[in-house]
Amino acid sequence: MRKRTILGMCILAMCAGPALADWNPGDPDKMLNDPQLPDPLGAAVAWNSQAAQQRIVLADDWMCGGSGAVADIHWWWAFQGDIAASINSFTVSIWSDVPAAQSGLGYSHPGQQLWSQIFLPNQFVTRLYDDQGDQSWIDPLGDTLPSNHVNTYQTNIDFIDQPFQQTFGEIYWLAIEYDLADPLNVADLGWKTSLNHWNDSAVFSTSVDLQSMSWIDMQGFDFAFVITPEPASAALMILGTGLVLIRRRHAS
Repeated sequence: MRKRTILGMCILAMCAGPALADWNPGDPDKMLNDPQLPDPLGAAVAWNSQAAQQRIVLADDWMCGGSGAVADIHWWWAFQGDIAASINSFTVSIWSDVPAAQSGLGYSHPGQQLWSQIFLPNQFVTRLYDDQGDQSWIDPLGDTLPSNHVNTYQTNIDFIDQPFQQTFGEIYWLAIEYDLADPLNVADLGWKTSLNHWNDSAVFSTSVDLQSMSWIDMQGFDFAFVITPEPASAALMILGTGLVLIRRRHAS
C-alpha cells in the first residue's frame, strides 16, 4: 500500500498542471549554492539613487545546479518607505562571470550579457512575502536610511517563452532593473539583501551601455533570489525521489 501511495503521488505530480508561481523555502531549486533567502532584519538596495539622480543596475551571481532552461526566476524586494506604486515592467538579464582573479578589481563581476528579456505585469506574479521586519534602505550612491520599511515582496516568473540555457557547474550573474508607474516620483524599489552569502558580493553599475559596464562591489551584501526548475523538471525530481523511496523500501 505504501509503494502504491508514493507511486500515485509521483503520477499526480507528473500529470498536474503548472505549479503555483510562488516559491517557498524547501521547494526545488537549480542552484549549487543555497537559495539566497531574504534577511528579515536586513536591508533593501535601491535601483534608483535619489542622491545622484541615477538609475542603477543590480546583479548577483549563482552556480548552475542543473543544465537546461532558466525558466523560473524568483526574487525579493521592497518599496522605499512602504510607498507602493504600480510596476510597469522588470528587465531581467543573465551575464557571464569574470572571476576575481581575472577581473583586475579584486572581486568577480558580470562579463558579457548572455540573455535579456522585459517582463510585463501579465508575465510575473508578485505577492507580499513578509511584513514583520523593520529594515533599512541603502542608496549605493548616497545614504543608508534606518527603519525605512517593513514589507517584503516576492516576484515570481514561472514561464519564459525563450529561456536562457544554462550549463551545470557554470557561474552566471542575474541582473534586474525595473520601470515604475509613478508620475509623482515618490516610490522606489530596492532589491532585498540575503541571509545567505556565496562567492563574492553582489555588484551594481550606473551604466546602461553594455559595452562600457563598470561594476562596483557591494562590500559584503548579497541579494535575495532563487533559480528554480520549471514545473515539468520539478515533477521529474519528485518522481525520482519517489522511485528511490520505493526501491529502498523494497530492499528492506
